[in-house]
Amino acid sequence: MVRTAELPEVIYLHGLGSSPESVKARLVSSWCREFGLSLTTPRLSLPSFERLSVDAVVSHVVGLVERVPSDRFVVLVGSSFGGFSAVHAFDRLSAVDRARVRGLMLMAPVFYPWHHTRGLLTPEIECVWQAQGVFPLTESASGKEVPVHYRFIEELRRYSSDTVSLSVPTLIVHGTQDQTVSHEQSVEFSTKQGHSRLVLLEDDHQLVAHPERLRGLFEEFVSRAG
Repeated sequence: MVRTAELPEVIYLHGLGSSPESVKARLVSSWCREFGLSLTTPRLSLPSFERLSVDAVVSHVVGLVERVPSDRFVVLVGSSFGGFSAVHAFDRLSAVDRARVRGLMLMAPVFYPWHHTRGLLTPEIECVWQAQGVFPLTESASGKEVPVHYRFIEELRRYSSDTVSLSVPTLIVHGTQDQTVSHEQSVEFSTKQGHSRLVLLEDDHQLVAHPERLRGLFEEFVSRAG
């Protein structure tokens, strides 16, 4: 059981093309119910998946933190691109609201979309995307390919994870068999953050091969955040 003087408000941020109904979202939801934690799971395809906007997503997460009652603290949990969103939303918070964020738990996060090992984007994909104005990405909820506007890339270019300094405890969990986002992104990012802890699991991008291990990490992290 989580033993904290105060119970946090947990905000779970899903990945690109994913949803609050994803496998990891359901896992986090079950843990929060078990531990008596309040959970918010926003839908982050904003304003829509076709017109996906990084600025809109980050602003939405900032707004969610701002709306948490002032006497409560927050833990941000981000999966894949939700991890990217959590990091950059934290960076945009006011000093007052940032002080109420007690921790970030990032699962298989994207830190560097153009990373040389296995980033989400390659120069070839970006070239086609720019030329066509849209690029098909899979929306997991429907299983369909959706043409996403190039503005997403233009906005993404304005965000650098290397300029972010995370001043709160940050737990990064990544699978060494991740074929979607290389765990080397997390290794590289964690070496630049003094408050981070990196846990590597023998798992893929879904991080569901060892649910009890992941649950234990979540429980420990939230307990310490209190």
